[in-house]
Amino acid sequence: YQWLLQQNGFKVSSTGYFLFAKVNKEAGFEKGLLSFDLLLEPMEGDRSWVDGALVAARKTLDAALPAAAAECEYCAYVQGAAASDDLNLKIGKGND
Repeated sequence: YQWLLQQNGFKVSSTGYFLFAKVNKEAGFEKGLLSFDLLLEPMEGDRSWVDGALVAARKTLDAALPAAAAECEYCAYVQGAAASDDLNLKIGKGND
């Protein structure tokens, strides 16, 4: 979010904060009461990697898909689902 806000012209601190809430079982959990211990942790953000990651993601999206491996169960499933979709479209069952 630091990168997104900065790209939109906002002044952004390099320090972000995480708020953790942990159930405190010793404070009555067995009686149906929920008590939480809260911990606030600062973290220094590093936006230097974002531009490169976006370029790499775009290259991945633009790349040709690899051929399906014969031994890959997931590939066979996807190919079967695609064939089923094609068949449904041909007989008028798809895109209702």
